[in-house]
Amino acid sequence: MTNQEALLGVLDSIPFSDHAIGKALADQSLTGTETYTKEQSKAVDLAAVELLYVAYTQVDVQEGGYGLSHPDFLRKVQARLLYLATRHQLTDILQILNPKPTVRGVSPW
Repeated sequence: MTNQEALLGVLDSIPFSDHAIGKALADQSLTGTETYTKEQSKAVDLAAVELLYVAYTQVDVQEGGYGLSHPDFLRKVQARLLYLATRHQLTDILQILNPKPTVRGVSPW
């Protein structure tokens, strides 16, 4: 299996352009045609986080004539992002997707 195939497996059939996939892999210093190894697992997951975050923050996800904007789709993207962010302790993503409630304007005393 190649790094690109491993990334596609993590993305679980969410459509992305070849350019987006190539950039996400390159940003993690990986090439798509290189054979995937267990040591590259975190880098592939981080490439997936980048792509999933883009999908999550777009109003609609479109690839060619295919588009997704259903709330259930976004819920599943969010769940996948939370899983990967928790697994790799990506606190910035966790804070965006799962913010802690805050109380403002009320004195604790």
